Amino acid sequence: MGSVYKALDTTLHNICAVKELVPCPGNPQKQMDAEKWFKREAKILAGLDHANLPKVYDYFISNNRYYLVMNFIDGEDMESILEKEGKPGLPEEKVINCAMEVLKVLDYLHNQKPPIIYRDIKPSNIMLHKDGRTMLIDFGIARTVQQDSQSQKTAIGTLGYVSEEQCQGEPEPRSDIYSLGATMHHLLTGEKPIPFKFDPIRNLISGISPELENIVMKALNNKASKRYKSARAMLEALTIIKPERNRRNSGKIAQSLWRKHLIRNLAIAFLFFIILLITVVYKLSGLYTTPWKTIKSGTEKNLRSLYFTDLYNGWATGDNGTILHTEDGGQTWKPQSANVSAHLHGVYFENYLKGWIVGREWKEDKCEGVYLFTEDGGIKWEKKYCKNSVDFNHIDFIDLKNAWAVGEGGKVFFINSTNDFWEKKDCNISEKIEGLSFINPLKGWIVYQIKTGEIKPGVNKFSGRILRTEDGGNTWEGQNIDSLYNITAINFIDSNNGWIGGLENKEGFQLSWSILHTVDGGLTWNKQYSKDLLWIYKVKFIDARNGCFMGIGWKALLGLGMTFFYTTDGGITWVEKNSLIISINDFYFVDNSNGWAVGNKGMILKYNGGK
Repeated sequence: MGSVYKALDTTLHNICAVKELVPCPGNPQKQMDAEKWFKREAKILAGLDHANLPKVYDYFISNNRYYLVMNFIDGEDMESILEKEGKPGLPEEKVINCAMEVLKVLDYLHNQKPPIIYRDIKPSNIMLHKDGRTMLIDFGIARTVQQDSQSQKTAIGTLGYVSEEQCQGEPEPRSDIYSLGATMHHLLTGEKPIPFKFDPIRNLISGISPELENIVMKALNNKASKRYKSARAMLEALTIIKPERNRRNSGKIAQSLWRKHLIRNLAIAFLFFIILLITVVYKLSGLYTTPWKTIKSGTEKNLRSLYFTDLYNGWATGDNGTILHTEDGGQTWKPQSANVSAHLHGVYFENYLKGWIVGREWKEDKCEGVYLFTEDGGIKWEKKYCKNSVDFNHIDFIDLKNAWAVGEGGKVFFINSTNDFWEKKDCNISEKIEGLSFINPLKGWIVYQIKTGEIKPGVNKFSGRILRTEDGGNTWEGQNIDSLYNITAINFIDSNNGWIGGLENKEGFQLSWSILHTVDGGLTWNKQYSKDLLWIYKVKFIDARNGCFMGIGWKALLGLGMTFFYTTDGGITWVEKNSLIISINDFYFVDNSNGWAVGNKGMILKYNGGK
């Protein structure tokens, strides 16, 4: 059928994969029909959007050969993994996890209109991405199936993995289920399949669970009507047996771990008793001081975001349409009304008159975005609802028109206030995004955690990862920060200067957090500061010299509060301040002496420069 090439896209300047399809020779009419088919199928494949599929973003024809251009998947296919790790097959848990991810893709493909049948599932077409995702690759022969169409009447696939009906030119969605069953049989036993003949797995290897064997053998039934009726049905069957397997495995190790956990838990209980005792003495002694002053807000609603245009004018937004405004530097706050019940999670003002707020509101189990606009400092707010919005976690404003938002499952959206929809940007990840920072509508960074491997069975290895775009999210360049276990905070002030905060990758129970700095747009990172903390969750810089991190430190734990680090020399030195405050959701500084923070239950704090 053809080959797959690793190539350089000279237009977008990124590495891609190019699938070459070589059509069978035929008369001119058949060649024309084949070309029409290819163009139609290529457009359908280009419209697919799933975290476990490579993105097809171009196609072309050259010298009577057809080419699909798609994202390059950096990883290792399951056939290669089987050759290296098979004893003779792979562990059940690994095969189950792989199959469940493939079934999610098949469920997505089979529910397209018209349905798409992959037709060539086998170990070499299933790749384990270096970020931990299971990817179904090589769309060389995937075809749509339309009622009364004869275009699918071809016996294409890999012998041993294809069903009888597919060999007869009659593929259907359950043909993919058969191929997946054959793939699972191969991965579990290490035995390459013989066409239409699969021995019971227990005859080939010992220790196979009866539940898993039954699922595989049902998928391999030569009669399509006796297989699982859909990919979703097989996925549900695997989902049911997985918790049961986990319970059995847990039971086997529970006794060996019981004594160890008992000793550790007693030690932790004693430690917290000592901490509680010290806390009481510490508070009663009056020795604990804080640079933060609590301000009355007049509301019990959770406050989510904060923005100041100068030393005097500021806005705080929160749940159930809460908008608060101050004109005296945060000493007093007055409510403003926009007549919405949405949770307002981001606010930005260009000056003390013009600004906008972005929120989210649930209607009939659907999340809908909300824009609020004002040109008179919030006396009046105009409202607009947005399509294609999601339950986002973080938002970063660029100006009065542009913003970026991220949500669960690796979702990234560009927001333009003049539009009534959010533009989804594909960055090919499914992990939770921990933070984002954009310096203009085109250039920005997002951070998240990825799985990079296994230290031992059941114990995963993780790393912090940064994705960068310079073309508005159309393409992304990735970089692992292997020194960090996770990245939880990021802030860039220009194209070159940026800071990240994250948990260091250290063995054992060590909660050491680092602050890293870049001067070349994230190509290289240097550690500026390291501290034993419980968490770092936010970073903001005013300019290249003045900035701060907020988190939870051990000293703050004695007062059940937060730890605040600030620098006035670009991170060469950091000063630590502790507070008896908890539940900070956002903070804002206009200079290194004047800042504010907001939290749950209407909490507003004012920073007094440490005085």
